[in-house]
Amino acid sequence: IYVSAKSISPWVFPSQIVFDKGTNNGVKPGMTVINNEGYLIGRIFSANENSSLCVTLYHPDTKVSAIIPRTGELAIVEGVSLSSFYPYLKIKFLPPQCKAIEGDIVETSGLTKLFPPSIRIGTILKISSSKTEPFTEGLIKPFFTNENIKTAIIIK
Repeated sequence: IYVSAKSISPWVFPSQIVFDKGTNNGVKPGMTVINNEGYLIGRIFSANENSSLCVTLYHPDTKVSAIIPRTGELAIVEGVSLSSFYPYLKIKFLPPQCKAIEGDIVETSGLTKLFPPSIRIGTILKISSSKTEPFTEGLIKPFFTNENIKTAIIIK
């Protein structure tokens, strides 16, 4: 379902987008939202007859089951609430001996039913081992930005 953004907030690193189509057009909560290049934007949170609300990857409550295809390592991509991380997202729960490196692509894993598999999320910017935690985390730069979300595609 092709949609246009009615409002985006906040504009710079949007965590919510209101689209111009709703339940009258088949939009339902839980549907996946991608941009025209096929990159993950987020999920439909709610829908009424003529509009729908998308919660994006930047939203602090967003959690996406992810995979680094080059290494097969699984992780969780999370939105961030601290402005110091923008325009990046956290990638967490990578294995302690993580083989992922800067520049690796991150995609949806499909292990949860929240998102279909193999939708590109972004690229790894930094990987950090923790001396206190039994996992590795880092930052990723998402492929979608506010410049490329004026229109989007909602998929089942």
